[in-house]
Amino acid sequence: MDANAHTTPETRHALRKFLRDRRMVSIHQTITVQTLNDLEESLQLLRQGRDPSEAWKEEVEGFLAKLAPLQSIDGGVPLPGLLEDA
Repeated sequence: MDANAHTTPETRHALRKFLRDRRMVSIHQTITVQTLNDLEESLQLLRQGRDPSEAWKEEVEGFLAKLAPLQSIDGGVPLPGLLEDA
């Protein structure tokens, strides 16, 4: 059977739009999950880097200072959990 004989251009367009939107939702969900995983890993690394006994701490701080100089932000609030001890 010919599918075009049983559908209208509007229904085919609606189906294509539905499938395209569903694919975009899946892509956005994947990106969101990856971003959250990256943020969690970064938070863990930041917590580990706060230990002053680490031999590499000064080297990392020097590199970060060159990359992005520390700027004071008035009224800034740290990320939740950042200043808590693990």
